Amino acid sequence: MSENEFIENLKRNLEKNGYPSQRVAFNLERLYASAHEKKLNFNKILDQCATIGIGHEKTSTKIIFFPIQNTPDLSQIFGSEIPPSLADMAARMATGFPNDGDSESFSSMMGQVQKMLESLPPEQRQKIAQMVQNLPASEREELYKKARQWGEAAAKKTT
Repeated sequence: MSENEFIENLKRNLEKNGYPSQRVAFNLERLYASAHEKKLNFNKILDQCATIGIGHEKTSTKIIFFPIQNTPDLSQIFGSEIPPSLADMAARMATGFPNDGDSESFSSMMGQVQKMLESLPPEQRQKIAQMVQNLPASEREELYKKARQWGEAAAKKTT
């Protein structure tokens, strides 16, 4: 079974359980084991899911899937080798950051973003900038607004 087939099967199972109108939880260990049996890397599968609008949260025993709105198509920039940290950040950004206002999370994530951006070749950084600029004005403004609000909330927590 290929990664794409695994993802299609996962999508079918999600839809059978009410996705995308509701969040769907599956046993985390079972999904990792299923991927491993098929000689697939489940973390890579989750990264691919994020690029097609399927976000997730993990707990100690389950994984909760939910739709991601306005997810940038990272495969246009990176091809099939999307850096996992970038796919995860894109998913977190699209869902409004689960730990809004947490200054430690904000500082940590901003450090990760900075490190990731510095490691990208200039042409990929330019594509990301173009992708943001090509967003409809309302979506771009909403993105900037969320970033400002989140940064302000994090700054207030540190004072």
